Amino acid sequence: MIQRIQTLWLFLAALLAVLAFFFPLANFSLQDQDIIYNLVAKTPDINSPSYYQQSSAIVLIILNCVFIALTLVTIFLYKNRVLQMKVLAFAFLVAVAYTFVLFLYQTDAGLKEILQYFMQGKEDMIDSVMKSAKTIYGVGSYFCVAQILCLIFARNGIRKDEKLVRSSDRLR
Repeated sequence: MIQRIQTLWLFLAALLAVLAFFFPLANFSLQDQDIIYNLVAKTPDINSPSYYQQSSAIVLIILNCVFIALTLVTIFLYKNRVLQMKVLAFAFLVAVAYTFVLFLYQTDAGLKEILQYFMQGKEDMIDSVMKSAKTIYGVGSYFCVAQILCLIFARNGIRKDEKLVRSSDRLR
């Protein structure tokens, strides 16, 4: 049944993944500049004091799109709860991979890429600037944690449905 609570949790997880494209992942504060890091590179605004990265985070975009597809497919597998649980487990793995890539690798790599663009020819200074940069994670970076929680709640709802169906089968 598509009107179950797990459908709402799955839809909310997919919605959060879509919203991650529109909110900043991190904000790097250097001495006098702010650099905003997003999933998709944005063109800088002339009047804005902030800078944006020059290239998109391709690995994160791919993981995010796979996650969106898996959660939407999972919603419509309500008739086959065993397959729904398997697809949900794979979506959970993708969400965890997205989280690890984001927090452990991508933000540092993104800052280094941005600094290489702005400090061409000064590679010896990049490491010292990276150490002095202050990273503030944006709203978009915390969506992945909320997505994982939504998947856990959806899994619990699917399990309850499966238990209910099995108990009604035993009564027949």
